[in-house]
Amino acid sequence: MHLVVLALIASAVLLSSVLVSLTVHHAQPMPYMDEIFHVPQAQNYCAYNVSHWDPMITTPPGLYLTSLLFLLPLRLVTNTEVCTLFALRCCNIVLTLGNFYVSSLISIKLAGAAGSKVRAKLVLSSAATSLLPVLHFFTFLYYTDPGSVLFLQLMYLYSLFDRHYLAACFGAVAVLYRQTSVVWVFMAAACKALEIAESVFSASHNKTEGLSCAAVASAPMKQARLFAHISKSVLSECAGYVVVGLSFVAFVLVNGGIVLGDKSSHQACAHLPQLGYFALFTLVHAAPYLLQPGIFKRFCESVLQRPLFYAALTLACLLAVQNFTYAHPYLLADNRHFPFYLWRRLLGRNQLVRCCLVPFYIYAGYAMSHQLRHKKPLWQLLFFVCVVASTVPQKLLEFRYFVVPYLFFRLQFKDVKYWQVLAELVANISLNVVAMWLFLNRTFTWTGDPAVQRFMW
Repeated sequence: MHLVVLALIASAVLLSSVLVSLTVHHAQPMPYMDEIFHVPQAQNYCAYNVSHWDPMITTPPGLYLTSLLFLLPLRLVTNTEVCTLFALRCCNIVLTLGNFYVSSLISIKLAGAAGSKVRAKLVLSSAATSLLPVLHFFTFLYYTDPGSVLFLQLMYLYSLFDRHYLAACFGAVAVLYRQTSVVWVFMAAACKALEIAESVFSASHNKTEGLSCAAVASAPMKQARLFAHISKSVLSECAGYVVVGLSFVAFVLVNGGIVLGDKSSHQACAHLPQLGYFALFTLVHAAPYLLQPGIFKRFCESVLQRPLFYAALTLACLLAVQNFTYAHPYLLADNRHFPFYLWRRLLGRNQLVRCCLVPFYIYAGYAMSHQLRHKKPLWQLLFFVCVVASTVPQKLLEFRYFVVPYLFFRLQFKDVKYWQVLAELVANISLNVVAMWLFLNRTFTWTGDPAVQRFMW
C-alpha cells in the first residue's frame, strides 16, 4: 500500500513541479537573484571551463558538478547546448523528487518494523515535510537548497543503515553544496561514536564502575585497554567522516575562512537570537505537532514546578536579545525577501517587541524537547549543539538557514496522527501557493532600475 501512495505522490509532485517550472520560466526567462551568479558559473562548467570562478559566489561547486552530471549525457546524445537556464532549473525538480523519496525511506527506517498502513502514513508525512515552503520554493530556481538537503538526507539514511563510508561520501557532496553541511557530517560521526562507546561500556562487567574515577585509579590498564578499544572502533567506523572533517579543516586553512568569494558580507558573529528565530520557525511549521493542549499543559506545570529555572532562562534570553541582536545590511536593504518585512514590521520595531517574543521561544523550545523525549539525552545534546553551530554564527536572518536543522528535527517524530499530517500538508501546500503567487504576480520595480523585482523567501 505504501508503494502505491509513494508512486501517486511522486507523480503528483512531478507533474505539479513541471507545470509550475514552466510558468516560472515564462514569467522570469532571465536569471533572477542568486541565479545571476550560479547560472553563468554552471554554464562555464558545462563548457569544461572549470578554472573559471565568479568571486561573488560564496559556496563550493557542488551545484554545478551535479548539473553537469545530469546534463552531460543529454549533450552527448543530442550534440546541442543543454545547459540552458530552464534545463538547469529543472535539475532541481529531480533533486526535489529525490528528497521526497529519501525522506520516506528515513521515516520508515526510524519507525522500525511497521505495517503497510503505518508506512503509507509515513510516506504521506514525508511528502508534507518535503513540501516545506522555504525548501520547495527553490525547486523552481537554480539554487543550492534542494541538492544540499538531498545529499544530507542520503548521508543520514546510510548512517542509519551503518553504511558509514557511503554516508561520508554523501556528506562530502553536501559540503560541496554548502559549507555548513559539515556540521551535520559531524553529527552523523558523533552519533556513531557514542553508539560504539555505549556498546563497549554495556559489554563491560560494570558500566557504572567503568566510568568512575575510582575504577580508573584501581584498574588503569583495564581502563586504558577499554578506551583504546573504543578509539580503534570509532576510527575504523568513522574514518570516512574523519577524512571529510580533515579535508574541510584544510580547506578553511588554505582559503583563509569558511566562506568562498565575498567574505566581507558573511562575517561570523554570536547572533544568539537566531536560536529563538529557529524555535519560532519550527513552532510555525510544525504547529500541528507542537501546539497541542497536552504539551501546553505540561509546559505550564513545568513552569510552576521549576520557577527559578524558567526565571533564569527568561533572563538569559532577554540578555541575549538585548545584547546579541544583529541586523545584516542585506536584511535592511533587500525588500524582495520576506524576512525584510518580518524585521521591519515586527522584530525591528523596537527592543520591547523582541523581548515580548521570548516566552514564545521558550515554549517552542520546550515543545521541541517534548517531541524528542524518545531520543537519548546525548543525541538531544548533539542536535542542540549542531543547531547552535549552524545558526548562531550567521549574522543574516535568513529562513533558509533553518531548513536543514528543521528537517532533522521533523524526521524524528514518532506516532504522528493522520490529522496532524494532513494539517501540515494542507498548510505547506497553501503557503507554497501563496509564495509562488506573490512571486509571479506581485512584481515591482526600484527607483532608477527598470528590472522587474519579485517577492521570495
